[in-house]
Amino acid sequence: MAGTRDGEQFRTERPSFDAAESPDAAEIRYWRDIPWPDHLRRAPGRGKLPGTAMPHVLLTNDDGVTAEGLVALREQLLELGLQVSVVAPDGNRSGMARAISFDRPVGVVAAGGSERDPVFACTGSPVDCVRVGTLSGLVPPVDLVVSGINHGLNVGDDVTYSGTVGAALEAAILDLPAIAVSQQADDGSFRFNDSGLTISFRLASEAARLVQTVATRPPPPRTVLNVNLPAANGTPRVVLTRPGRRFFAPDVVKPVAGPGEDRAFYPYGLPSDPAPDYDDDDGTDFAALRVGCISVSLLAAGAADAASAARRDWFDGTFAAAPG
Repeated sequence: MAGTRDGEQFRTERPSFDAAESPDAAEIRYWRDIPWPDHLRRAPGRGKLPGTAMPHVLLTNDDGVTAEGLVALREQLLELGLQVSVVAPDGNRSGMARAISFDRPVGVVAAGGSERDPVFACTGSPVDCVRVGTLSGLVPPVDLVVSGINHGLNVGDDVTYSGTVGAALEAAILDLPAIAVSQQADDGSFRFNDSGLTISFRLASEAARLVQTVATRPPPPRTVLNVNLPAANGTPRVVLTRPGRRFFAPDVVKPVAGPGEDRAFYPYGLPSDPAPDYDDDDGTDFAALRVGCISVSLLAAGAADAASAARRDWFDGTFAAAPG
């Protein structure tokens, strides 16, 4: 059975299989046969500049391979001439954090792109996508991993839930430079649940230039740049921040009617709830976004280590002198 979403066809039935076919094989066949949308099938036709070795980026996300944020960032990276391989989930995997598929195979199917800049859809989590893209030989060795652009912010404590950030952390664990990129909703809010808000990707070109900068001057090992783009136009200033935090009220978990006599709850509040209180002291990611700056928090893959001070020195030497 087929349906439509945003004018594009998608599959709604689950895969069927017989005794001679495993459920995993049926799942892979199911996703292989999907009519992927045209914007992922386009082959930009851009090659490396003569005599140069352009950085090779592995691009993933947690919103899915057809998500607008990923498509926008891919196009801007290609405009800069970077080589871009996409391995991203076949559907929305938001909030999966560091979830992994350790007891079953994940399916990977070609979903478009070109021989140089392929696009693959994966049935696994964002972390699974990074491992498939870096450790399987599916694509040539990459120089860095970028996760995003996420539909909504990943600020403060949110990074602990985020599949976008989780994917970038996996790359850092594998000793690859890693960037997680997220976009604030157009209304400039800090809502925890921003699924119903309008989100534009006007700063995709700025994000791509930041990726290009990091590709040419990588940070210290096991470092993740958690980048949050403001609801702004133009060329916002890039500032170093620390993650703030949110403060959830005791009554934030709201009950809803469940089937029969079962009880049901929204663990993080109703989708329509305003943003919970948050720490926007000077130096936090909340504070930077509130004044229209691009926030960059440097996260360590693991506990603070000998590179902690070097991360600050690297940022100052890379971005402090940048105009804007």
